[in-house]
Amino acid sequence: MTPRQLAMLLSLAALWGASFLFMRVSVPAFGPIVLADGRVAVAGVALLAYATAIGARPALRARRRDYLLLGAVNAALPFSLLAAAQLEIEASLAAVLNAMAPLFGALVAAVWVGHRVTLAAKAGLVLGVAGVALVVGLSPFTLDLSFILAVLACLGAAFAYGIGANLVRVRFAGEPPLAIAIGQQLAAAVVLLPLLPAVPLRATPDAVDVACLLALALGSTGIAYLLYFRLLAELGATGGMTVIFVVPVFGVLWGALFLDEAIHLSTVIGGAVILLSVWLITRGPGAAGEQPEHAGGRVAVAEVD
Repeated sequence: MTPRQLAMLLSLAALWGASFLFMRVSVPAFGPIVLADGRVAVAGVALLAYATAIGARPALRARRRDYLLLGAVNAALPFSLLAAAQLEIEASLAAVLNAMAPLFGALVAAVWVGHRVTLAAKAGLVLGVAGVALVVGLSPFTLDLSFILAVLACLGAAFAYGIGANLVRVRFAGEPPLAIAIGQQLAAAVVLLPLLPAVPLRATPDAVDVACLLALALGSTGIAYLLYFRLLAELGATGGMTVIFVVPVFGVLWGALFLDEAIHLSTVIGGAVILLSVWLITRGPGAAGEQPEHAGGRVAVAEVD
């Protein structure tokens, strides 16, 4: 890995890690549905403009049903769940719990695609559950219903990413990554649109809220995709898997620096166990995480943010 590639990888991890910060700041005003819909709509339009500028505008209509399904599973649902969760829990905790996505992807691949679950992967799955138990059980927060539901929402988002990664593998093999990214974001915006009247704005957004929404859409979604495409072209699946291990670190770091969130021992220990479990599941040829297609936040690697 060259210094330039390392800088790209760290920039990508920083952008994805920052998505939890941006959601935590802006969701109290926008609410989870408005925030998620604004994110995918702005990101989709920006990526479409970029594709048009470089002469790579995709033809999406022929596969609109597939894109609607992908947008619902791999963007609309997880983005909404993560935003809703951060009405109750810290950004750093959400970032660590979201690292469970590759584990869920492995489970879905075993059931749906028929991937063989190796002994190392089985150990990784057990460690992943243990990591979540450590993060939640040893946390200094009150384990009331709101907290538990928020944790379940984060895990639900990770599970949705696991389904989305395999959906791309099954239905979008050979599709250009940029086309998948654009189709997914625009489809997610359509899926969320009917929900806006039922879950409207929670308060009047101020300048900071709007800035966070734009940063979430343009930086942590649009620019992040472009960086990831380049890394995949240059490093292959290895680059895609490496970034997974760095995103939670940035998620915790940004929460501590900008939101004054304490770095809890339970988060560090549990997060380390979760990342170890991800390593066990994704290492080696044919591992669940080693995939060449793009799934929205990563190429067939369940999205981190």
